[in-house]
Amino acid sequence: MARADVRVVLPDSLVVTVSERVPVLVWRTADHAFLVDAAGVLIGDAMTAGPLAPLTVVHDRRSRPVEGPVVGGTLDDIERSVTLRLAAVTPELVGSSGERLELSIDDEEGYVLTASPASWRAIFGHYTPTLRSPDVIEQQVQCLRSLLATGEGAILEVRLAVADDRCGTYQPRPT
Repeated sequence: MARADVRVVLPDSLVVTVSERVPVLVWRTADHAFLVDAAGVLIGDAMTAGPLAPLTVVHDRRSRPVEGPVVGGTLDDIERSVTLRLAAVTPELVGSSGERLELSIDDEEGYVLTASPASWRAIFGHYTPTLRSPDVIEQQVQCLRSLLATGEGAILEVRLAVADDRCGTYQPRPT
């Protein structure tokens, strides 16, 4: 539940209005999947929720403490901000011919979008409050769009590091 409002209606009534939390994505770890709302709250078990086709699935492949995430817990502010921004990126937004984009997070490369079936990877990296803010994601997405426009089929991997009027580097597909 996101919110409950209670009001008294005289002479003898009580009106309760409940606003439910709405899932915006699925957060999948090695052994569990959670529904997550826009505030970053893990609101339920995605395994028992029924059809979830329109929701973006985020694959969290990072090593974790034994306890891991739990229903009722929240993503931290940086994680929530980055995940919601990157989960909103579509193939159309970046000018890709791919049918879908998969979002994953790992310890080594951070956040990664992978196109399917176009088969390119865009490494967005790690974000922290002091080293790299999620505010650069819009620039990274613009850079990715520009690079894909030059020939998506030739690109295997992109490392998006926006700095000094540069977008980052890319690795061409072997010929």
